[in-house]
Amino acid sequence: MRRKYADPPIVEAVCEFRLTPETPWDLTIPGRFYEQVKETFPHREQRVVQEVVFKQEPHGIQQQIQARERILLFTKDRKQLLQLGTRLLAISALKPYLGWEIFKQSIEQAWNVLQQISEIKGIDRIELRYIN
Repeated sequence: MRRKYADPPIVEAVCEFRLTPETPWDLTIPGRFYEQVKETFPHREQRVVQEVVFKQEPHGIQQQIQARERILLFTKDRKQLLQLGTRLLAISALKPYLGWEIFKQSIEQAWNVLQQISEIKGIDRIELRYIN
C-alpha cells in the first residue's frame, strides 16, 4: 500500500536521457517535439544553461564551461516539465510528487515522441534523480 505524506519530502523527480553524438540533431526537433506534446505541456520557455564538462586528455583533466540552449515545456499547473536540448531530454515532476505511476507516464510519453520525430542512434546515459 502506498504511503501518503502530509508534506511529501520530494521537491523534484527528474529522468534525464543523454543521447550519443551519433544521434542526428537539428534545430527543427524542438518545434516538432512541442507540436506533439502541446496538449499536455502547453507553456513554452527558452533558457540558456551553463554546464561544466570534464574531459580526460593525455596531459590531464580539462574542464570547459559550455552554454547551451534548452526549451522548457510546462503543464498548465506547472507541476511537470520537459526540457529539450541538443541530444538531451529531461522529464521533471515538481512538488507535490504524485508517485511513480504518474511520473512514468510522462517519461514514456516524452520518450515515445522523441523516438517518433528523431533517429536515436544510442543513449549515453539515463539518469533518475529524486531531490528532497
